[in-house]
Amino acid sequence: SMDRDAVQVVNCTMIVLNGAETQDAVIKAIEESSIDSSLRLMAYTFDYAPLVVVLCAVKVWTPARRVEVVLDKSMTFTGQTRNQNAMVRQLIEAGVHVRCIQGFLLSPVYAQAGRSIAMGGLKGALHAKTCIIGKQAFVGSTNWTVSSRGNQECSMHVVMDDKHERQFQNFFDRVW
Repeated sequence: SMDRDAVQVVNCTMIVLNGAETQDAVIKAIEESSIDSSLRLMAYTFDYAPLVVVLCAVKVWTPARRVEVVLDKSMTFTGQTRNQNAMVRQLIEAGVHVRCIQGFLLSPVYAQAGRSIAMGGLKGALHAKTCIIGKQAFVGSTNWTVSSRGNQECSMHVVMDDKHERQFQNFFDRVW
């Protein structure tokens, strides 16, 4: 069911959500998703236990299901987000496929902007906050953390047609 704020754009429906609404809607969408729909999440920071629980449960109940999480490498291994590393280990132990990646080299980006800066091999971050559940996508500023529930966040819940789902899946594939 779409709420009254839903807007039809092309062949997709989009709903604006705050941080807590985004996290709650993602968990509900995962719980209600069909067993043949893939679950693919991108995160800069990640420590929201209810999301970890539902991702692990889905993978344990349906081991053949595609459940993938890609996280920022720096934040996962050395970041300040409480419990992120432990929660990633829980995902892996449940059979969820997890990758930790970095962004691209920063030196060329600064050079293109006309700024000369000694960055050496410093790379950017994986800064995306996205979850794709079959034909649904959640995209925006909401991190998958406890603190995002109290932040001013803005994310979109997008229900897609086949063409747009392929675009989202292709984008995730490139990041993966």
